Amino acid sequence: MSDILRVQEHWEQQSAVLEQEKRDLSAQRAPLGMQVAEFHAGRPDGLWGKLKHAFTKATKIAGVSRQVARLDGQIADKNNALRNEAGEAYRQYGEFALVEMGGDGATLRANYDHMKETRQKLVTAVAAVDHAIEESKDASNWEGIDMMSNNIGFSLASYFETREAVDAMKSASAALTDLNESLREQEKFDKSIPDDLQSDNNFDLFVDALSEFAGIFTSWSNMKKLDNAVDKMKGIRENLLEIGAEIDASLRHTQTVAIRAVQKRHPELTEAVATVAPYLPDDAAKTQKADPRAFKL
Repeated sequence: MSDILRVQEHWEQQSAVLEQEKRDLSAQRAPLGMQVAEFHAGRPDGLWGKLKHAFTKATKIAGVSRQVARLDGQIADKNNALRNEAGEAYRQYGEFALVEMGGDGATLRANYDHMKETRQKLVTAVAAVDHAIEESKDASNWEGIDMMSNNIGFSLASYFETREAVDAMKSASAALTDLNESLREQEKFDKSIPDDLQSDNNFDLFVDALSEFAGIFTSWSNMKKLDNAVDKMKGIRENLLEIGAEIDASLRHTQTVAIRAVQKRHPELTEAVATVAPYLPDDAAKTQKADPRAFKL
């Protein structure tokens, strides 16, 4: 069995299971959702009617509404799982196509490999920032306790917590610096790709956040500075997630370019991609449909 067919078979099995689970959950939700909707549609007039309505809502409908919300969450989880499975299948199709491009795809593959490495560095940076945020929150709490007491034990605990926060932020800063260097290198890779194969990105926007973050390592003697550090790092985290989404979109773009380059030699890719396309992010579907010859979705 070819690599493409193996991936397609796995996707079809997994998606069939997840779709069935979604249908089962939706079947459980339907009568409960209807019960809640009918209750809210029949709002009574008059004091006693309103009191009875409020009592029924508190004793019966509130519990049903919680069940509906729980089922909605489970259905959303299944949808996310479907998107993740589809994205993984598409990644494998794209990487297969990158290899099949041979010498013609050497530059594209180098760009793609560097982008994957950058994505991993971003994951590391997010984890480091998350750790620094938690350590800084803990240290700030201990600073507050220390300020309200004269206990030498609390002062010692506050000191060690603050040192841990500083160490965590230094680690985060190192991870961010490493990521920033990789993002700068990515610009050089992008310039080596023909214009019609490039995808838009704003990776360089990250630099401003890094310079702000690097400037917070001064004195850590009070709670306010710790709280300010947490606020800065939360902003950096949001920036990182935006860049991660752009990198993911660029990776998908490269996968699409490679698939389109080899699909005539591997027509089975057209059917395989068509089965995952409805679950892919909008940017992938838009890229695929831009060329009427591509995939015929």
